[in-house]
Amino acid sequence: MTSSPSRIARATAAAALAIACSVGFAACTQDPARLPPTIGGGVNAEVGEQDPVKVLNLMLITRDGTTGFLEGALSTTGEDTLVSVSGELVDADNNPTGTPLVFEGGPTPVVTKQLSKLSVGNPYLVSGEIPVGLTVRTTLVFTHAGEVTLDVPIVDGNNVDYATVTPQPTNL
Repeated sequence: MTSSPSRIARATAAAALAIACSVGFAACTQDPARLPPTIGGGVNAEVGEQDPVKVLNLMLITRDGTTGFLEGALSTTGEDTLVSVSGELVDADNNPTGTPLVFEGGPTPVVTKQLSKLSVGNPYLVSGEIPVGLTVRTTLVFTHAGEVTLDVPIVDGNNVDYATVTPQPTNL
């Protein structure tokens, strides 16, 4: 008794499908404990039309409620520069308090297809009333992309997730 070509073809197809499914399911169920840790909790945005700048995981970290720094990253497919940052505290009801914060630092070059970390180089240091758990209505101004205003969360730098995150100024 001989097998028909269609029966062999069906068996081969079924075996290929079983292998593909097992590889696909294994990739979808990767153990999260084996992935590198990432800090989350910041806000994301995209600003500009041509070669937009992506703002990634932007947050304000404070350890004492009166000083802090911006943490996050910027990326673009072109070239740009973050030239200024300003902001004011927002209350728990999402209303501006009229309390401006002082931002010192920058400018921050945004390099083609690389992450530019805000806490490295010329970090933006912040001073004023910075209560953990509230937000700062923050305006970022870029040379080419324009500006964007975001409600940036204020996080506790004493929390174990942020305890090792510190600004790293470059000495020129």
